[in-house]
Amino acid sequence: EWTASDYEGKTGHKVSRGGAWSYNPISARPAYRLPYDPDRRFDSIGFRCAR
Repeated sequence: EWTASDYEGKTGHKVSRGGAWSYNPISARPAYRLPYDPDRRFDSIGFRCAR
């Protein structure tokens, strides 16, 4: 899932947490963080509406 947080050390990149259904179990945990360029599309990253 996308977050609004900037990824420290990666200018212009945002934090993605967790992993896709196709990732290994360790990578699917919410604590797993990766930097991604928000101007690109990825079929493994989405967002969740919550209130």
